[in-house]
Amino acid sequence: MGHLDARHDNEAALYARTIVNWHAGMGMEEWQRRFGQELGRHQDERLSRYRHAVERFHNSDISDPAVQHAIAREQIAGSMEWAFGVTVPEQLPGFNRTRPCLGDVARKLEQLAALPAKVGHWSAGRIVVKYSGHEELFAKARQVYARDTGADAQGAGGTSFLLSCSLERSDCDGDGEVHLLSPEILGVSPAPLGRQSDLLEQVRCGDLEILDVTGSSSS
Repeated sequence: MGHLDARHDNEAALYARTIVNWHAGMGMEEWQRRFGQELGRHQDERLSRYRHAVERFHNSDISDPAVQHAIAREQIAGSMEWAFGVTVPEQLPGFNRTRPCLGDVARKLEQLAALPAKVGHWSAGRIVVKYSGHEELFAKARQVYARDTGADAQGAGGTSFLLSCSLERSDCDGDGEVHLLSPEILGVSPAPLGRQSDLLEQVRCGDLEILDVTGSSSS
């Protein structure tokens, strides 16, 4: 079993490193080739978010499953998504195609990073989460609230909403540790169908996007 776990960890780290290294080494050049002629504030904001994500991941612990999951999501549906179809320059194990695209690698990484994820168990509607930085906190919150905010429910906006509410009401035991609260304790339930003004219904339909949460560590 230990051999299988080691192979799993090595593959996940390889996929994460492949994604990050491509963006750190080739991303800006390819971005300029594709979007260099496009001007405007929106384009500047996209480029700023992209640069920040690449730098953050480049300086992160690639072996951490929470970081790996965050990298995968950023490639699939975040600031790195524009390069989803770019083929990687090297051969990778676990793929039928000789040179898979970054999106393929990210989807495989997302599956691998989710397998060992264990964040604990609910106790009286609370769960203690240890983290080192916003990305890891959000990744673990996604795991904690997966049943309520998965892709078939509310998505990333729902996770951000529950995390934000939880941080406002939970007892923090110091930097790097927080008590996340269950949706039931927070008083959150799915909005009735047809009530477009409900916050969770807007999040569910994609009409409202929560970009960030407050109260988390920026380290």
